[in-house]
Order: sequence, then C-alpha cells, then structure tokens
Amino acid sequence: MKNLLFFIVIVLVFSSCAKDKPPVGDYIGTFMGTYTRDSIIRDYSMVYILQIIESGKTSLSLQYKYTISELTKDKHKVKGTLDFIEIRGSTEGHVYGPIDVSGSWIKENDSYTISGDFSRLYKIINSIDRTVFEFPISGTFEIKSDF
Repeated sequence: MKNLLFFIVIVLVFSSCAKDKPPVGDYIGTFMGTYTRDSIIRDYSMVYILQIIESGKTSLSLQYKYTISELTKDKHKVKGTLDFIEIRGSTEGHVYGPIDVSGSWIKENDSYTISGDFSRLYKIINSIDRTVFEFPISGTFEIKSDF
C-alpha cells in the first residue's frame, strides 16, 4: 500500500511539473522570402535575435527589443502576428510592417524550432514628393533555440 501511494505521489508531482513548449529563452529567427519591385523578383532576408518570454498551452509571447508579440498555439501549430516594425532611410524611408506567421514547432535533440510561412508589407516612402510604394513580401521562417 505504501508503494502504491508513493507511486501515485511521484506521478502527480511529475505530471504537475510538465512545462509548456517551446520553453522560455533566447532564440534566433531567420526570415527569407521574395518580393517584386520594378518587375524584378528580389530576395529578402532578415534575422532577429529574440526571446520567448512566456509559453503557455494556448499562447506564445515573443520579445524583440522592446516589442512583445503574442502568437496562438494549438498543440504544435503556431499562428499570429509579430509586431516587429523596422524603419530605415532618410529621404527615402524603408518601412517593414508586422510579420504574419503560420507554422509549427518541433523538438529535435535538445533544440526547439518554430518554422513555417510568413508575409509582411514593405513600403518605400519618398519624403520629398510623398510617394508611397508597397511591396508584399512572402516566404519561410525558422526560429531556433540553438544558436
């Protein structure tokens, strides 16, 4: 009877300690895609050093610099918008809008990877004549815990 009670207590302790995955920590995100500008297909790539700051059963919170974005999780599926907005340039502003992602996460060895498809809008704004050109970017992404 004592052995059975001990076994039940051990099972309860380990089942209550289960952690949601992927775990909190540092990650590197690589986004690679294409867009068309002046009738030419151009390559796009961006790398972000980010952190998963919260990982629950139904959501995943990622932080890049001072921006926190929340993705929804359904088992291994991940979906949502990363509010990573980049602005570059002076007379010609280059604005990269939020990133819409849809993918899944896996664990290989001791490394976690979130991968899938992404899309975002790239704008070029000429501050002199105030013209705006928009270019949709789409491609694949990979966010890895092991770098």
